Amino acid sequence: MLDPIPSIMARGESRKSLVPIIDLGVDLYQTKKLTNMNNELDKLKLGIGMSLVQINSTLDLTIANNQMLREVDSKLQTLSEISWNIASYFDRKEQRDQFIANMRFSIFTFNRKLNDIDKYSEMYPEHALLETEIILELVEKRDLRAEHFAIVSQEEMDRAQKFLDRLNTTRANLVSIIGDSDGV
Repeated sequence: MLDPIPSIMARGESRKSLVPIIDLGVDLYQTKKLTNMNNELDKLKLGIGMSLVQINSTLDLTIANNQMLREVDSKLQTLSEISWNIASYFDRKEQRDQFIANMRFSIFTFNRKLNDIDKYSEMYPEHALLETEIILELVEKRDLRAEHFAIVSQEEMDRAQKFLDRLNTTRANLVSIIGDSDGV
């Protein structure tokens, strides 16, 4: 019969000779795994780095976008002010044009009334003077002056001045007629 101890010992020794090979295999496997993990970490670092670059780029874009929005807002504010100034100018121009139109119509109407007054002034000088005084009051109330027509044309200004001169001459003539008749 064989001795059991030497066979166990032989198995132990054969195991001992396999241990370095297994250790080498495990070491190689671990090295490969570590290399793969290292590659994965490098890829992860690169991805994180790219993400950080993208985040910085996005942040830069956001900052640039906000700056452009401020500039656009500033320019829109300027355009709004210009628009209001233009609208205000046209409102003032429209009011001035309406004022001049009212003055023209007044001169037209008052000239027609003076034509009527000239027709009956010799027969009814007191009534003609009263009508002339009413026209003078309206002229003063409406501030009708030749200067208002200076921005329109020289012709308009001359027409307004001729009317005012005619009104004053008519009044002076009527006062003279009434004064002569009172003195007689």
